[in-house]
Amino acid sequence: MRIEPASPDDRGALLDSWLRSFRTSHYAGLIPMDEWALVMTPIIEDLLDRSSLLVMRGTTFGTTYGWLAHEGRSLVHYVYVWNSYRFQAEEIVDALLAAADIRPRFFYSCRSSFVERMFRERVPRPKFNPLYARHGSTPEQRKKVRNGKTVPVTYSR
Repeated sequence: MRIEPASPDDRGALLDSWLRSFRTSHYAGLIPMDEWALVMTPIIEDLLDRSSLLVMRGTTFGTTYGWLAHEGRSLVHYVYVWNSYRFQAEEIVDALLAAADIRPRFFYSCRSSFVERMFRERVPRPKFNPLYARHGSTPEQRKKVRNGKTVPVTYSR
């Protein structure tokens, strides 16, 4: 198996797997199922655009086992492993996090039952914080107001 940056040809599969797997998450909010794709497609496309995307592939046929969307070393937006390979999901997720050089203490912005299972036993445990996904990817967008003052949003503790 090899890990490499996602290609433009991967984009549709990454978007589709994220939309389908996050749709039934208890953390996906109050979006009606019949409006899910309409509401979430542009949001997930934006996260894919601003993320570094890694995919794990088989060396012989190029089969994709899983993928990771992250910003920097401290923020993971999503990690996904195709159902056929869930029996080795922990190894795939560990390899993707290592390839991305994700810090031991990191934040993640989208939670599904699969993501929760993958991160539950980690020490130190990653921290779920969807607000980091909402702040945008530019320094201007990543400012928030705290006690009446605008301060930059940071991804580290």
